[in-house]
Amino acid sequence: MNIFEIKESMLMAMAAIRAHKMRAFLTVLGVLVGVTTVIAMVSIITGLNKSMAEQIESLGSNVIYVTKFEIGIRFERPSEEERNRPSITFEDAMAVQELCPSVDAVSPENRGPGPQFCGETASTDGHSSLTAMASSKVMGSRFLSSSEGPPN
Repeated sequence: MNIFEIKESMLMAMAAIRAHKMRAFLTVLGVLVGVTTVIAMVSIITGLNKSMAEQIESLGSNVIYVTKFEIGIRFERPSEEERNRPSITFEDAMAVQELCPSVDAVSPENRGPGPQFCGETASTDGHSSLTAMASSKVMGSRFLSSSEGPPN
């Protein structure tokens, strides 16, 4: 194809666009709407993926929960063996902290009847290992200070 044929093709295309202005406008509008929709969907999906990844990261991939009872939703009573297990105490948690050098942080929680405590109640200046372990933030509450100590 030489330059003359290319020029001739361009002139014919421009004449067709001028002759069918509404069709040309609707074609351009359709292309713009399609491209905008694809960009919007990709942005939304990328944002959702990032949000989901951050939520999973905040759970902590290196966190281990030690409980008296089996974790999860239950529809039956705990077994007799499970009910007769000794409760995990605050002192047990502090022993793990002191005696296990590979453990970075311990954050005991009490989720049963009686006095409630959550986080590292023996921490100083309100600092808690719970926030470091689970990437969580305290909202509308506070951690107990070292002067308040664990419940008796």
